[in-house]
Amino acid sequence: MIDSNKQIKYSAILSYFSIGLNIIVGLFFTPWLVRKIGQSDYGLYSLSISLISLFILDFGLSIGVSRFLSLYFSKNENNKIKKFLGIIYKLYFSLSLLIFIIFVVIYLNVSNIYKNFTQDEIVKLKFILLTIGFFNIITLSTKPFEGILIASERFIFLKSVDIINKLSTVILLIFLLKSGYGLYALVLTNIFVNLLVITSRFFYIKKFIGFEVDFKFWDNRLFQEVFLFSFWYSIAVIFYNLTTNLMPLIIGKFTNTVQIAIFSIGMTVDGYTFSLSNALNGLFLPKITRILVKEDTQHFNQIMLKMGRIQLFIVGFIIITFFIFGKNFMLLWMGKEFNNSYWVALFLIIPWFLIKTQDIMKTSLLVTNNVKFDAISTIILTFVSILLSSLLSIKLGAIGAALGVMVARIIGLVLFLNIIYYRLFKIDIFKFFIDCHLKNLPLFLIMLIFGFFIQKYFTLNNFYTFILKIVSFSIVYFLLLWFFFLNDYEKSLFYDVKRKAKQIFNIRT
Repeated sequence: MIDSNKQIKYSAILSYFSIGLNIIVGLFFTPWLVRKIGQSDYGLYSLSISLISLFILDFGLSIGVSRFLSLYFSKNENNKIKKFLGIIYKLYFSLSLLIFIIFVVIYLNVSNIYKNFTQDEIVKLKFILLTIGFFNIITLSTKPFEGILIASERFIFLKSVDIINKLSTVILLIFLLKSGYGLYALVLTNIFVNLLVITSRFFYIKKFIGFEVDFKFWDNRLFQEVFLFSFWYSIAVIFYNLTTNLMPLIIGKFTNTVQIAIFSIGMTVDGYTFSLSNALNGLFLPKITRILVKEDTQHFNQIMLKMGRIQLFIVGFIIITFFIFGKNFMLLWMGKEFNNSYWVALFLIIPWFLIKTQDIMKTSLLVTNNVKFDAISTIILTFVSILLSSLLSIKLGAIGAALGVMVARIIGLVLFLNIIYYRLFKIDIFKFFIDCHLKNLPLFLIMLIFGFFIQKYFTLNNFYTFILKIVSFSIVYFLLLWFFFLNDYEKSLFYDVKRKAKQIFNIRT
């Protein structure tokens, strides 16, 4: 039997290790990658991936697998699993055909959409769309694998594969780029590594979980329930992807590939911030399902505040560190050509300070089948983003697009969703923000003053001086956090990790 707490705890450690590895690789590898293939090709690749991501969606079926299987487990209805999966795989096959038709139309009209691109850029764009796009369509039916692993709480395996994925990608890219493949190295690596991930998930599920699939089963009532959930969740996913993936398209329409590259680098920092603050999110879906099925309101409120505080300390540290040292970081990391990426990244990450502390509430929308409210919030987010970014990017380029997204995130993901949380779960939102944010505000104010002191009296000379500043800032932050802001529960998490590390070390020695 799977130990849920153990899976969550150690997979969380693996998550942060994976994200830390990803960030470190990005810091050193991305500048080399951009120099190797050129700023224009990097912007072109980012545009291609954005365009593909608009259509290669599972329309909520993957998270639907996690949600429904978790529900079946919590109610001990294991007999429904193979019937449910039979319906899911039939839906995926139909979805693949639909996306294939749409994708062919897009592919044939690329040159008409991007008339300001050169012929060489159009040829490269078509190649990327043809290879990565059709590969993703073919492998779309493997999407339920992740949902099955999440519902079975096999988080350690999921996170381990993620780490191997990142390392394999970097090693292959270095080899292929040095072999002279240029932009095409990104394409070949993307396909090969994803194929390895899919294969490993398939054999793991077959050996250790062994779910059966009843391809002959069909039930209209279950189909309607799955379809309704997936419909609303897919709306949420589609519109959220529109928000992020349409930005390069909008910028490309009104400006050029250089501005796309500037926005893409800023969006990379935003992605790192999101990943670090999102590492714990999916791990709690099965547990939240069990709690809400039992209607344990007190336990739910406790987990909500515990997770909110942990997320605040993580995302708050990232935002305030980047706010103070971000300009120097961009200069050292990517060069003066990407100075404006600082403002892009800053505008994009600021809303996470409020949004990511409420991940448990957002997960509860999935569990209680209230996904339509999440969908409505992303619709608001998308339309406001498109409107503001289109207007602002004409004169401000990438910075204008980022500013539009920031305002849209606050309106859609903070203001609107908090009204929903209050009405659905009767949560005292103001008390939550007081206990989670306001009581910890002195920590961030002190660090803000300390950070400006470092910047004023210790000038930046080189990369090593910059690292010294960051290390000094981090030490002060975590000392203040430990002695004045962490409670006994939060400290116990550190002691658990430390104890496990000692056990591993003793075994190996």
